[in-house]
Amino acid sequence: MTLSVLPAIITDTVVEICDGEEYVFGTQVLTTTGYYTEAFPMGGSCDSIVHLTMIVKASPVVTIDMNNGNLISTQGDDYQWSFDGNVLAGEVNQSITPTANGLYSVVLTAFNGCSNSAEYELQNVGISIKKESELLIYPNPTLGRFTIQSSILFSYKIYNVLGVLVHSNSQKNNQVKVDLSEMERGVYFVEVVLPTNDVKVIKVIKD
Repeated sequence: MTLSVLPAIITDTVVEICDGEEYVFGTQVLTTTGYYTEAFPMGGSCDSIVHLTMIVKASPVVTIDMNNGNLISTQGDDYQWSFDGNVLAGEVNQSITPTANGLYSVVLTAFNGCSNSAEYELQNVGISIKKESELLIYPNPTLGRFTIQSSILFSYKIYNVLGVLVHSNSQKNNQVKVDLSEMERGVYFVEVVLPTNDVKVIKVIKD
């Protein structure tokens, strides 16, 4: 008998994944950083021994905040905004100015190549009521200062959620700048009275 001892086939490799992902390594499903070894059958030859160094990179924590009428994402390297599940072409910056009520989301990619997403449901943006006139309140949500604008004259009153009158103006105006910055954060109701005797009540959110 002639005995031949073949050299072992040993390979060292490094794999990087993002937190929350998994990597299939032979019979192992890996999710954590570490050093792993696996033997892979090679038919008539010796098994291939693979030494794997697994590195799990942190995925970014993504949040969306409202500031001065804009939605602003956590800082990253790349962004892609969507609205109600549809990708918004060209909206690839850290902030976006919403134009309609609905669900806004952003996919953020960090410097390490890992991505994560966040959502922000907007319910009161650019509220517009049309009936013989156009009535606008913006920005909404607001940090306290906002504008009431109409194509015809109006007066207004503002109530908190308890129904307490916190601000009013009986003079007739086409446009009024309101300052509630000294008020507590929360929901307020703007009651607008038009010359047609129509009364419009609009919810304003103060962040």
